[in-house]
Amino acid sequence: MCIPASLRLDSRASSAVTPGSGNFLARLSGIFSEHVVTAWCDCPHAPDVSIGRPALREPGHSHGRTLDFTLRHRQSGRLCAAGMKCWITWADYRYLRLTEAAQLQGLAGPAFVRFLALARDRAACQVFAGGQPVRVDGAILARGAATGPGRPAAVALGVADVLTVEDMVSDRHAWPPPGWQDFIARRRSWATELSGYLGSPGCSMRAETTSTIIAA
Repeated sequence: MCIPASLRLDSRASSAVTPGSGNFLARLSGIFSEHVVTAWCDCPHAPDVSIGRPALREPGHSHGRTLDFTLRHRQSGRLCAAGMKCWITWADYRYLRLTEAAQLQGLAGPAFVRFLALARDRAACQVFAGGQPVRVDGAILARGAATGPGRPAAVALGVADVLTVEDMVSDRHAWPPPGWQDFIARRRSWATELSGYLGSPGCSMRAETTSTIIAA
């Protein structure tokens, strides 16, 4: 989740957001959040490379909870399980940016509870990547955006690092991810065609676009 200009609330109330835009952009951004991270990891300049989704199992359990990324540091080889939590409109935009530890401590989702347990104690969970057990060196949090105090607040909970989509989008200007512009252009084209179909009575969608939407 990157933060469009229309939703940057650093110095203004959420009431200043155009009505309806927040929920619409939240749903739209949700489609791209993970793709932003994986495209960033594909760049040779990125510090981490993604090697797939990790599963976290508590000792003695046969089933795990799946997180979003397994990140290997390119230089050190450090391996971390990464969980992504990005919200725009939840709780009246209070979770738009990571600002304090309380934003993480109150989350009750089973996968994220195990993520925080792993951050505090590497022995709390067994980690599997590609179906194989791996030894991780820590847990990384991926957020849409974070403030200066927000990052150390997460580190105080044991999180090894905080990555933000906002920073990754900024990095994109310095070293564009391979294929990223084509990825965006295709989806922009699909969205434009769908909008045209919905907004123009009698307009028919091309067969290949209809097939794409059904397949999705």
